[in-house]
Amino acid sequence: MDINKYLQNLKINWEDGIKKDEWYFNKSCKLLEDSIDSREAFMVIPDVLLFMEHEKDIDFFVQVVDILLMLIRKSDTTELPKNLLKLLPCLKEKVKNYECGNISFDEIEDWYRI
Repeated sequence: MDINKYLQNLKINWEDGIKKDEWYFNKSCKLLEDSIDSREAFMVIPDVLLFMEHEKDIDFFVQVVDILLMLIRKSDTTELPKNLLKLLPCLKEKVKNYECGNISFDEIEDWYRI
């Protein structure tokens, strides 16, 4: 699974996709979830974190948080993914700077017991 290609394609198409089908993003996320196993989900989490760190479109960033949470649940492990502890403060800061009060990383912290 090339998660970066998936995220880039999703980013290119998401605004038009949502205009045509309000469930576009959810359906795309579900297709991803159904196409990978727990090991693959765990392996792509670091790439999703890096993608999020560099994402400048805060609306798309918010959508990717849902993908990240899905991957964490799908991975079905509390083993810390590479770069999580390093990047989580950066992602929290991004949310704070853009005043996305509805986004919380509490579930991630609870999942990994950090």
